[in-house]
Amino acid sequence: MKLEGVLFLAGYTSRSQSYAQAMYREGLIPDHIIVYGMPTEKLVSVADQNVNTIREDNLVMPDLSVHLGDTVNDMGSDVTILDDREVGSAELSRTLSETSPELVIYSGYGGQIVPKALCDKYMFLHMHSGILPKYRGSTTIYYSILLEKVCGVTGILLDEGIDSGEIVNQMYYPLPRNGVDIDSQYDNAIRADLLTKTLCEYCANNSRFARIENNVEEGDDYYVIHPVLKNIAIEFLKPY
Repeated sequence: MKLEGVLFLAGYTSRSQSYAQAMYREGLIPDHIIVYGMPTEKLVSVADQNVNTIREDNLVMPDLSVHLGDTVNDMGSDVTILDDREVGSAELSRTLSETSPELVIYSGYGGQIVPKALCDKYMFLHMHSGILPKYRGSTTIYYSILLEKVCGVTGILLDEGIDSGEIVNQMYYPLPRNGVDIDSQYDNAIRADLLTKTLCEYCANNSRFARIENNVEEGDDYYVIHPVLKNIAIEFLKPY
């Protein structure tokens, strides 16, 4: 399915690899893809991850041995490669203006914030690892495991705030099994799963989202989890 008017904005990250592989697998092909930043080597070797046979509760784990550029080239979209790593760079802004997308699937680098000027001009779709508004901030998947023994993903349309944009989709996921890499495999897999579901709904609804207000007065802000708490969360994972 060709995603008319949709652009995939991707940094060279494991999340972008997961998104690209999931969209390609489901036949969801953006009109245009912008890959920005400097190319990296393959993130892991096949021997390091052994994910080709790992399926987690009907989720397909990303194969991080496949370079993002290889998947992107196979998708058949118009592709632009930019060296600048800043999401607010003049070069990236100019390229967005030239393509004029109706929707931008955002998969940038950790710690980057999309400038308000871009959020006001384009609809940026972001998959947040956590159920909003309960879990705002960073590494919320671990806090969700600690507090509720589940994981969750929320699709939002970015605004100038931190995880405060309108909600377009949400879904809970069961705990992964012990031995699955939460950061590079499971977290990316559940985000990619909700992304493809959300894109299918977007197309079925004539390129529109059902938007829900994200009440920022509810919930809590979380920061990068302490390694001790992270290890406690991992102890809750399901054994193989």
